[in-house]
Amino acid sequence: MCGLSRPRSDVSPAWWLGGPNCAVEYTSRAAARAGPRSRTKDGPQMNSPALSIVALSYNRLADIQANLPVLATWVKANASELIVVDNNSSDGSASFIETVASEHPELTAVLNKTNRGVAGGRNDGMARTSGAIVLFLDDDSAPETRFLDELPALFQAYPEAGLITPRIIQTSTGNYENGHGDEPCWVGNFHGSCYAVQRSVIDSIGGFDEGCTFGGEELDYSIRAHDVGMKCLYHPDYTSHHNSIVRTGKQTDFGRLEKWFYNYGRVLAKNFPDGMALRLTHNYSRSNAMRLAAKGQHKAARVVLQSAQKGFRVGQAESKKVKSATAEFYNSAALRPEFGNVSVATKLLEKLKIRPAPKPLVVERRELS
Repeated sequence: MCGLSRPRSDVSPAWWLGGPNCAVEYTSRAAARAGPRSRTKDGPQMNSPALSIVALSYNRLADIQANLPVLATWVKANASELIVVDNNSSDGSASFIETVASEHPELTAVLNKTNRGVAGGRNDGMARTSGAIVLFLDDDSAPETRFLDELPALFQAYPEAGLITPRIIQTSTGNYENGHGDEPCWVGNFHGSCYAVQRSVIDSIGGFDEGCTFGGEELDYSIRAHDVGMKCLYHPDYTSHHNSIVRTGKQTDFGRLEKWFYNYGRVLAKNFPDGMALRLTHNYSRSNAMRLAAKGQHKAARVVLQSAQKGFRVGQAESKKVKSATAEFYNSAALRPEFGNVSVATKLLEKLKIRPAPKPLVVERRELS
């Protein structure tokens, strides 16, 4: 496994530079003449920007064509930096990214020779950032620019927060993809399409767990951040539109299911005490398997249960248990999004209105300076 799952001091310098075989890096001639911003593996230097943006691309040419020029324009106007990582797309996305990079010295294009997965691709981008805050985006995500403008002030207003995620709105339906309510609240993990991370978190825990090729990396990163005293804040006053669609790659639905629940079982077993991890994995996989079985998707239900069990066994072997305070926080049934912390029986009682659902961990709105 070549990714980080603990602080950067545990990782060889070769990873932090992106590794010898991971990518072709492209910057414009103007950027090359200007030279790189000062950065070290210990964080940003004096001339580093307040915000770095890392956008991950894979076979969504129409989305990257719509979103990348907007980001590049904002970055240029705000003296920030933009790193776009393409995970070996086959639809022309990489060529388009190169073209935009040739026109924008603020943009660095990282063109991976293989699909390094979500965690690996984000790590490749993270390694090239120098900002005090790093905003991670999917190629089909379009955050409102006000969120970008006010991120530094948001982190100042909520110093307990190491990560901030806005309300995510599905572009075509208008539905909320992280409907945690209309008040800011502490959450168990962020929505992977748009979230910001403080440099202090990166310096403390490093990058994403590359064992999570699809799913689980957001939960794992949030758990590890909480374990060093940095919470994850959901703030619904800010929005990002997410044009979530089926990828054009060859991954099947069964393959995605298998990876997703394998990773969740592994992440839970890796981080939490055995009894707690077993209960969370059981609740999460069982409730999803029951939902699929109710739709007649019995094979998919079996894949969910088997994959979660397999991931759990692997996670036990990788065990790096969190502090008791972190385990207690993640044991709360009020924590959202749900990851097994709510039992099937409890969900049924809430649905039948026999027992009220617990209120979110609301935090007061704070003035921005």
